[in-house]
Amino acid sequence: MPRHRSPVLGVDKLEDRYAPATLVSATKLTYQDADGDNVAVTLSKPILTPLNVNALFTFSVGSVDGNNAAPQLLETISLGAAAAGTAVTVTATRSPVHGGDGFAAVGQIDATGVDLGPVTIDGDLGRILAGDPTTATTGLKGLTVQSLGQFGTRTGAPDLASAVMGRLAFLTVRGDVREASVSALGGADGKIGPVLIGGSLIGGAGTETGWVFSAGDMGMVTIRGDLSGGSGSRSGRVEAQGKLAGATVGGSVRGGSGIDSGEIICKGDMGMVAIRGDLIGGVAFDAGQVFSR
Repeated sequence: MPRHRSPVLGVDKLEDRYAPATLVSATKLTYQDADGDNVAVTLSKPILTPLNVNALFTFSVGSVDGNNAAPQLLETISLGAAAAGTAVTVTATRSPVHGGDGFAAVGQIDATGVDLGPVTIDGDLGRILAGDPTTATTGLKGLTVQSLGQFGTRTGAPDLASAVMGRLAFLTVRGDVREASVSALGGADGKIGPVLIGGSLIGGAGTETGWVFSAGDMGMVTIRGDLSGGSGSRSGRVEAQGKLAGATVGGSVRGGSGIDSGEIICKGDMGMVAIRGDLIGGVAFDAGQVFSR
């Protein structure tokens, strides 16, 4: 399967297959996901123990005991102060026995109040919360995922609003951002480095869905598909409160029926913007536009 395609999540008949979640070491946990893939979660710091692992990992069924009789969907990874600076990597491999699609869906990573190293998810992510109150430091040293919000909140996240306190070093989404948002907060410290979305940035019915926002400056934004507003206000939108290095959209920028939807905007200087397709206004006020205030 080409890596740019969106993953397919299978959650049927979970009770019929065997898949223990196993604590392999202080840095590694393995499990079988909902559609059969072999999944490994690796942390760069040795913080996992038999006593804390079930507090750090929450699954849809079962626990981390090496003896679950059902495949599992990883709903939450919870990381506290001991995980400061930790890199998180989730890799999925098709099982020769159970199959799978080579992707793993993760509901959320909750590292509220904690600066993290780079996070890489070999599949979909609902949301991530990271960054300590000292916003001058980097809250998240990078986020790489196959898709964001592809399955809505069905994978365990209460919402699809990712937030980083301080700088997000870079954002790479190989497929679509679907009705999810990513925000870097903390005033001028809330910066985002380069943004690459291999698919489309898609807004929905909710306010600020399909939204990439920086309270400070934002690096070069590349969207290989469309930037599409939805019916929600400020949906399908790239917004920098500081400077925007520039943007390239491989498809079209489409305003939706929501106010301020389908937009590329910044309050500071804006670099060159290239739209390979069309710039299409929507039916609502200020829908479908590019501007620097």
